[in-house]
Amino acid sequence: SSSNVKIDELMKAVNDLKKEKEALEARVESSVAALSGLESATAAKLVDAEAKVEELRASGAQIEEEKKSLEESIASLQEGLLTESGAKEALLLQVQEKDTALNDLQSQYDEAVSTIEKLSGEKSDLEAKASGLEIDIATLKDAVATLDESL
Repeated sequence: SSSNVKIDELMKAVNDLKKEKEALEARVESSVAALSGLESATAAKLVDAEAKVEELRASGAQIEEEKKSLEESIASLQEGLLTESGAKEALLLQVQEKDTALNDLQSQYDEAVSTIEKLSGEKSDLEAKASGLEIDIATLKDAVATLDESL
């Protein structure tokens, strides 16, 4: 009778360990699914971010070209002001318009740089989350393996 009680206790302990193993396996599957989703989202965001960076770089190069062109126009207009006093007011207005356009382009460029920095930060955050999930999955798999060994 005493050995039956011990056998029953051992069977209960084995059943409890099996239930714990199943719960851990379910957590591993859930974590793997979450990691897969996060990896997909990270990959999609990375592709979008890289496309945006390339677009912003191209835009920045175009802004620099337009800036140079505007600076040349301003210099040319300023030279013209020295020699043509009759058209002075009209040329000053053109210079102000060019300066305004140049300032607008500089603002767009600054915004593009800010967007690149923000996207880079988001990419780093997503990579850190993915790394954390991979560590959690490895820990859960180790726990399942330990339970398997104890069974």
